[in-house]
Amino acid sequence: MTVSIPVYQTQTRTMIDSASLTDKNFGLTEIEFEALQTQLEQGDEALFERVFVRQFWKMVRRLKSSHQTDQAEAEDAVMDGLLSFRKILLAKKVTWGNLEAYLNRIIVTDYQKKQRRNRETAVDTFSENIVDNDTPQFSNEELAAFKKAWDSLCDKCSTVLRSFYYDELPHQRIAELLGKRNDAVKQDKHRCIEKLRKNFFKSLED
Repeated sequence: MTVSIPVYQTQTRTMIDSASLTDKNFGLTEIEFEALQTQLEQGDEALFERVFVRQFWKMVRRLKSSHQTDQAEAEDAVMDGLLSFRKILLAKKVTWGNLEAYLNRIIVTDYQKKQRRNRETAVDTFSENIVDNDTPQFSNEELAAFKKAWDSLCDKCSTVLRSFYYDELPHQRIAELLGKRNDAVKQDKHRCIEKLRKNFFKSLED
């Protein structure tokens, strides 16, 4: 009796490596990636949308998990990242190799920059409005942290910031009162705000 033994294709190291690289590039081979760039240049968004819309929710879940963001923040960050990535593709500033990690890095970097800008704006607003005793937009914890941060400033910083934010004096007038150059006062104010920011967030974490 003759037994028929099925023959299976043996995966070579090259085939395995190629499949692994494809997985890291949204399922695209290098040739397909180049075709995607060409189509984008010609105004054809179909392949880009088909490939990257599939990645949207995956990237949202990843960002929520890694940075404990809420759903809306994660969706906004991923959408911004995809738009940035599209511009980079059009400019041909990225090559095939590990596109998924590259896109993830763009999303995370953009998200972190936005968070830093939001925090800096919040502290600037706090500095400008803290003179008003009726500011319910700030919690007791934030008020206590700000007071602690303010009290930790040196005399020079508290004088410059108080003159600018509380007394609403222009840089030139503060320079005259302190016997300094106008540009030196601006530099002092910038450094003092950075100290205040640092101490404020440190106080919140304590």
